[in-house]
Amino acid sequence: MKAILFILSILIFQFSCHKDIAAPSNSFKQDEFPLTVGSWWKYKSTDFISRSIDTLNLKIKSIQLNGTINTINCEIYNNKNVLVDTGIYIKEGSKIQYKGKNAVYSYFGNFVLKFPFAPEENWIGIYNEDTVRAVGYVENLTINTVKYDKLYTLKRSFYLIGGYSWVQDIIVSPNIGIVQQNYKEFDFGLIRQKDFSLIEYYIAK
Repeated sequence: MKAILFILSILIFQFSCHKDIAAPSNSFKQDEFPLTVGSWWKYKSTDFISRSIDTLNLKIKSIQLNGTINTINCEIYNNKNVLVDTGIYIKEGSKIQYKGKNAVYSYFGNFVLKFPFAPEENWIGIYNEDTVRAVGYVENLTINTVKYDKLYTLKRSFYLIGGYSWVQDIIVSPNIGIVQQNYKEFDFGLIRQKDFSLIEYYIAK
């Protein structure tokens, strides 16, 4: 009888611990960030420095599997259907990282998402000085005539001693992906600012 009570107490303890670390009900789960071959997202791209507007289409072309690491190859085309950049999503463990052809700056920005996440959570991005924080959550919002059930706002910040820094606001929606981005780069003053806003998309099954 004592042995049974001991086992039951262990099971209750494990269950209570599991409940404590369970993801919040409004958390964004990794399998809700679509990365299937054939999927694409078309964005209105605004460059506030050059005062130019373009349309960028990010397409997933292929996926490479190497153990527990998935490398998702992407291509970005402008409104004239000219390839202007390539990038990769790296899916490893609980993280998904996007890296453009340029390790410092890409047409679509470089960032790390750590899943699952909910408002007020934060994590280290690509560099030690690079932090990402989930700062907001809203339901039933329309952007560019598209209605979204859930939207999460992330803020990425990077600061170096000497005046160089950047901030990146990212809005994501479950089962859709990146809805909007705003990127600002500073070096003793604003040197780059770009905005991406989703126009239309297609998620392949």
